[in-house]
This record gives sequence, structure tokens and C-alpha cells, in this order.
Amino acid sequence: MFWAQGDGKGLGFFRRACIQSWVCNNPAWRVVLLSVSSCFSFIATSDVPEKWQYLRWDVLSDAVRLALLARHGGVYVDISVVCTKPLDDWLNLSSSATDIDLEAFYYPKFGRSDHTNRGEFVENWFLASPKCSELMQRWHAAFLQFWKGRTDATQDGGLLASGMFKDIDLQAMREDQTNYLTMHCCFKWLIDSDPFARQRWQTATALHSGDAAIGWIRELGGVEQNWNETNVACFHVARWLYKNDTAWVSELIQRAPMLKFVGAHASIFDKQPEQNLMQQGTCMCFLMNHSVAWSTGPEVLEFDTFEVVN
Repeated sequence: MFWAQGDGKGLGFFRRACIQSWVCNNPAWRVVLLSVSSCFSFIATSDVPEKWQYLRWDVLSDAVRLALLARHGGVYVDISVVCTKPLDDWLNLSSSATDIDLEAFYYPKFGRSDHTNRGEFVENWFLASPKCSELMQRWHAAFLQFWKGRTDATQDGGLLASGMFKDIDLQAMREDQTNYLTMHCCFKWLIDSDPFARQRWQTATALHSGDAAIGWIRELGGVEQNWNETNVACFHVARWLYKNDTAWVSELIQRAPMLKFVGAHASIFDKQPEQNLMQQGTCMCFLMNHSVAWSTGPEVLEFDTFEVVN
């Protein structure tokens, strides 16, 4: 996991509970939270764009997750994702007998409503790969290629105007997504321009539908073009904090091994006092009680329950 600020600064009860859900459900796994400074204990500065100090946090986070997996393998997950099932119960990479270069989620309704995503655009909030995965290494190299010399994706006309993407079919994406989701675009570039990468994507990639894991956002309605719009996020947050619809949450848990909350959701949740998130009878309380094995109560959410590398 990666939190740019380091030392847990800015992490409220919600994001800490998300991290704790991974600790509780995966006792045999090492759970590590990295920051901008500590990530270079695991990767080299040459593994991130040359002007990384000037990048937005989300772009640097994309570079870090690709570099970590390309070098070390394992699992990367955003800190706004709640684990609902142990990795060893469903992750194909947990079996040493599998020939898999990448395991990830994809959302069929990703991008434009008149196109169906069949896995050419993978979500990046959960990624898993074996150590030294050739597909992951090539994805990482493609990302560095696009960001070479850049500090902003919109420079020189943006991603769509770059020579790198001249013949790449990105029609499934809305144009406003391309300069924000450059990591997704680089994966599409890779499998469209590299025959080896396309073959490994077709034969050695384990893809899981994100219909429940992230699709719950669209199921609640109110989503037009931007899932991060404040009014939409507040509408969704209110459902989690004030509704007693445990049947809905239970169904999501049965359908998905994790639930992804976007940044707008997580930021609002993190500003809530603990008692609001753990109000008995609410959707959020039900999710937390399912996913986090409280030992003496929610107050156990201290950093000694997982590893923070500073």
C-alpha cells in the first residue's frame, strides 16, 4: 500500500479500518504501508518518472505500484479498499501451479456507455503479479515511456496528441479520462503494440469482474460522468452511514472479495467521527464488523497492527 504523506498523516478512522481489514483477513501476509520517502527502500529513483518530485500524488502512486510489482511481485492495493475475503481463498496467484503474469479486476462498464470493456482496460486499485513478471515489467516501462520529461499529462496536447498513442484504439474511454487514467491507457498501448504482451494478456492474465467491487457505485445511481463529484459522493456516503440495508451489503460481500471506495468517498468517511462510522444497524457498521476482527473494539486501530515503513 502507498500513502504519499507518510507516517499515516491524514489517515482517519476509515482508511485505517480499510488497512486493518487486510491484516485481519490475511494473517499469513505481510502488510506494508509505504510513503514517498520509504518507497525508495524497495525501488530505485530510476523506477519512477525522472521529474517525479513534480508529479501529482496519484501519478506517482501509479509509478510506485508498477515498479514495486515489476521488481518484487506480490499484491498492491489502494488504502481505500475494504477486504471482505482472504486472498488465499480466491487469488489464483496463491497457487504455485498457476502460470499467471497479472491478476486484476476490470469493470465492464468502464468509460463510455456505448462500449463494453472486456479486460483491455484493467483497474489499478488492486493488482497482483509474481516476482519479475514480464508483462508487469513491460507495463511499467510503457508508463515511464509516456511520462518521460513530463510533469503533467496534458502537456503538448495531452495523451491523445502524443505520438506514442497515435494508432492506439482508446475509443472505449471518454476523452476526459485519458489524461487522468494514463496507467490504464499505457496498458492498452502495451497489448495493442506488443504481440508478446497481448499473448500474455490473453493467456496468462487472471481477470475478475469489478461489477460488485466497484460497480456498486453505479448501482446506487446519481452517477453521470464523474464518480468523484461531491454531490454524488455525499449521496453515496449517506447510504452507507444512515441506511439500514444489510441485505444489500451482504449481497455485495458475497459477490466480491473486496469493495473499492473512490477518493471522494474515502475523504468524506475519514472526516467522520468513529461513532458515525460504527453506528449500529447501518450499512457501514455491518461492513466493518464483517471485514475487521475487532479484538477489544475499534480503538485497536494503531499502526503496530501493520508495518509502516518510514
